[in-house]
Parts: sequence; structure tokens; C-alpha cells
Amino acid sequence: MNTKQINALKHGFRMANWRVRPLAGELRESAFFSFLPFVSPDTSHHVEPKAMRVLVALAVKQGEFVSKEALIEKVWDGRPVTDDVLTGAIHALRAALDDDPRNPRFIETRSNVGYRLLVSVQPDSLSGFTRWVKPVAAACGVLLVLISAALILSKGEAPPKSLTTIAVLPFMNNSESQGSEYLSDAMTEALILNLSRLPDIRVISRTSVLPYAEHKGSAASIAEQLGADLLVEGSVQTADGRMRVVAQLIEPFEDGHLWADNFDRAMGDVLALQHEVSATIASQIGGVLARPSAAVLEPLPAASMENYLQARYLLAQNNIPSGESALKLFKNLEVLHPEFAPAYLGQAQSLLFLFKVRVRNPDALNLALNAGLDYEFLAGADSQSNRCIGQILLLSQWDFMEAENRYLAAIAMDPSDTIALRRHAWLLVALQRYEEAASQIQKIRLLNPLYYESAEMAALLLYSGQIETSVKEYERLDRTTELAASGLRTMAIAYLASGRDDDAREAMVRMLERSGLPDEEQAARYRNASLQDLYRYTLELKPFKSPIISAAFHTLLGNNDAAMEQIQEAVKLHDSFVFFLGALPELAALHDDPRFHALLSQIGVLPENQDHLRGTRLLSATLGNPQADPQEN
Repeated sequence: MNTKQINALKHGFRMANWRVRPLAGELRESAFFSFLPFVSPDTSHHVEPKAMRVLVALAVKQGEFVSKEALIEKVWDGRPVTDDVLTGAIHALRAALDDDPRNPRFIETRSNVGYRLLVSVQPDSLSGFTRWVKPVAAACGVLLVLISAALILSKGEAPPKSLTTIAVLPFMNNSESQGSEYLSDAMTEALILNLSRLPDIRVISRTSVLPYAEHKGSAASIAEQLGADLLVEGSVQTADGRMRVVAQLIEPFEDGHLWADNFDRAMGDVLALQHEVSATIASQIGGVLARPSAAVLEPLPAASMENYLQARYLLAQNNIPSGESALKLFKNLEVLHPEFAPAYLGQAQSLLFLFKVRVRNPDALNLALNAGLDYEFLAGADSQSNRCIGQILLLSQWDFMEAENRYLAAIAMDPSDTIALRRHAWLLVALQRYEEAASQIQKIRLLNPLYYESAEMAALLLYSGQIETSVKEYERLDRTTELAASGLRTMAIAYLASGRDDDAREAMVRMLERSGLPDEEQAARYRNASLQDLYRYTLELKPFKSPIISAAFHTLLGNNDAAMEQIQEAVKLHDSFVFFLGALPELAALHDDPRFHALLSQIGVLPENQDHLRGTRLLSATLGNPQADPQEN
């Protein structure tokens, strides 16, 4: 099979009655005549990226056996992984295809030989309407197509459509002035935000596209890594008080430019320029982008607009000094331009960020809430304001219901809003609605591939009850990245939850090493210490700020009174960890303590049925009972 044919398969192919979209991670089973209104629609399944790459590797060989070693080399790029990882990918494919390994229809296993695909494959380069019209037209003629189209129109329904995935690569900064990266960054951020509001469009998150700022590698390679059907790229240049933007839409697997254009506006009208570029790209892919309110697109003097873009850029750096500088700029803009709505949203987001990363101050949350509501008064609610206000209400008032309503509203307005999806997933964990959390995790995986490969996602998997999956993800991360002390701590908890005390001890040792120690003598104390002593050393060093972390180690040592004191302190501080008290496996030993139940009730997360919690979560993560039920939900 030549390179062009292989690339075609990566873009999409058919096998039997299945249509495979590798970049979207989708397997769609097509019913014959599914385009007719009286026939059941297609059913689809999503699989992990690595499992999809296994399927593509088998499809490339067209029925030949592929050894385990060859698949691991191809799919995992030669990184050392166990056979179980490959077996898990095959199992996921069989589950999606409803394929019985004892009587396989799709994937055959032969001991000491490998795997092969039993069905032929055919590249599927068509999209949308033509994907299902052509086979029917060839078989039944144009008349049947016309009749079926008339039936569809008479019923007012369209045939099912697959989502198109777009990745907006970081725009290049071609301006001569130093330190003007915020201009190109603002354009990238705006395009991602605006395009993600389109129906039937999936937009890869900003976090996942940032590593491609240099655009290294072919378009096809970048698209494959991101799981994208289309790429947007371009550049920004400023001169003489104006901004010029060059943008292009690329079909990566055909190596073709579908569209390209340039735009030019005064510097003070940059927000309208961002919308113009977004709307033009939307029209090229068959979408219509609604125009924001005048309070959002209000033109400003050039200096004020640059200050606004700088503030957005600083806030995205996610550190305290930048957050404080951003807040100051947003406040100055409010004074100078009280009708400029984005300045209020920027203040709300800055105050929320600073509250979460430094000393908790409820007054900051009140200010953030007022700023967010001021934004909605001027411009109306949107996905950003909904997820921001939802988080504020959760932290300040412990209002789980309104926070969830806000998150859901944000997701409805912007289905690609990974921040809202992530916050909602954590909220579902806090409420111990683990199956729903798992569903949100799958959505995040498709939109934000890099987040899915992060320590935070591994923790989310752990706290949503997917313990074994979390352990595997931590181990994969540990081989490819340098986990921070917080990640090693949570990895140790994952090991404890799955009954692997020796691995938990090793992770704890590394956590303490990464936290920093006063001298070598102290370091020698814990390198061969027991788990209990490691817990004690951690409590002495206090490398983590949250009292809940201290409570966890007290609980693991059986010091329930000390644990409850720390938890009560966390409640006073409005520590965000308090929402997860009912879900944290390291606190499982407290579930029989009436004081713990009283605190859960105060926060509003007490499960209606404690037996249900025990049936779906780890019974105890203490050394005396390290493993209860490590199965995934």
C-alpha cells in the first residue's frame, strides 16, 4: 500500500458496515438505507486514540498478520509498554465492534503470530451528504435518491452528520515590535472560542494546540496527532496603528488549501476583526457565526485595546504575578471605558484565578461575582461567563445546583468548551455521580488530547472511580514526563487504592524528594522508611498547602481526630478540596465517623445512600485494608 493510500485510510475508511473516522476516534455502524426517515439512524462508538491507531495499523496491512512487537513499535513509537496495554486496545476495539474473540468477524488473534483484520477496507474520502448518497445512487439509480430526498424534506429532517474536528494552530507573530506575542495569541484564542460555538463542529482546545506554535512537522502529521479533520493557521502583523491578519483553512490529508484570505483593520477595532475572521472561516465550512453584542465588540483607542489584549495574555500565563497584572489592567479599562463589557469578565476571571492559587479571601469571590454579573448585564450570558460564575458560586456559596446549571449552559452554548466540561466533570465527582463524570471525561479526551495525557486527568480518573485506568495513565505519564510532587502524591493514592503498597511507597519517596529536603541526613531517613513513616514525614514537611491533604495522611495513619480538625479548617478556608470529601479514596476510613457525615451534609454532598457509595468506591485505603473494589465504573 503506497503512502497516499495509507494517508487516505488515516482520514477515514469503511470495513463491512462500519465507517471508521480515525481522527475523531469514531466507529460508526451504518444501517442500510439509513438515510431514509423511517430507518433507524447510525450508531457510533468512540475508542481511545491508541486503540484507533492499532485498528489503522491492521487496516494498512489488509488482512496480513501483524506481530505484537510491530504494533507496539508503530502505535507506541517504540516506547516500552506491556502486552497488556496492546491487549487492552484490542479488547476496546472488539467491544466497540461487538466482535467475539472466540468466533471473530473483524479481528483475529493467532498465538505467537499476532493480529489481523478479517474484513477488507476501502478508503472513505467522501463527507457529509455524499458519503451516503453515492452508494445508494450506484445501486438503485438517481430516481431512488430523488424520492428519498423528497421524503426527508417532507418530514423536515436531515440525515445524521458526523462532527468535523478543527484545530486552530497558534498564529505566527510577524510584528517587528518586541514582546508583541500577545497579539497573535489573542487571535488564536478568539478563533478557538468563536468556532467552537458552531453546531456540528468540534474544536481542539487551546492547551493541546499550543505545542504546535512553531508548526513543526507536516500538516498531516499535526492533524493526526491532534485528531483533526481541518487545520486553521495564519499570522498577525501590526504597523501604523493597524493589524493585518492572514488566515488559511487547510485539508491536511489532501495537502491542499481550501481557503485563504487577509484582513486589515484599525488596532482599536481588533475584537471586530477577530469576529470577522472567525465568521469567514465558519462560512467556509458551512456554518453561520452569530454576531456578539455591541458591548463585546466595542472599539477602543489603540492603546486601550493593546492593554486589553495584554491583560488576556497575562491571565493565560497562570501564575500569580501575571494574574495580578492582568487584574490591574482590566480594572483600569473599566475606569476608562465603563461600557466595555470584556473588562468586567476579565476581572471576574482574574479574581477567581487568584482566589484559587493564593490565600482564600471570600471578599475576592464576591467581587468576582459582581464583575461577572456586570458583564452579563452589558453583554448577556455566554459560555465564558456561565462557567466563570458557576465556579464562583460553587466556591463561595457551595451552590452545587446553580453551579451545574451554569456549567451545562456553558456547554450548551459552546460544546467544545473544555474548561466547562472539566469543571462539570469534577463537580460530578464531588456529587459522586461517577458514570456521568466518565462520560464527560470521554468528551474532554476528544477535544483536549494533551489534557487527557496530564496528571490532572489521571487524578480525575482516580476520583471518578476508574482506579485501574488511572494507575495505567500515571504509569504512562511517569515514563514520558517529570511528575510534580502533587502528581506523585496522587499516583501513590492510586497505587494504594489498587492494593500496590510497594509501588505507593516508592511514589511517596519520590514525592518527598521532589518536594525538597533540608539536608541529606533527613533524606536518608525516609529512603528505606515504611509507608506509615513516610506519611509522618509528609505531615512534618507540609509540602502541600491544602489542609485536606494533611487530613488524608492523618486518616491513613488512623488519626481520625487530627484528620477532622484539618477538614474543619479547610471548610473555614473554603478550600476547593472540601467538595470532594465524599469521593476521595484516601478518606474512605472516615465514612463511619458521624462528624464526617455532618461536614458532608454542611457542604451539601452527602450521598443519599451510603451503601451505594460503598458499592462504587474503595471501602478503605488504609494499610489494614488496601484494596476493596478496584474495578472501573
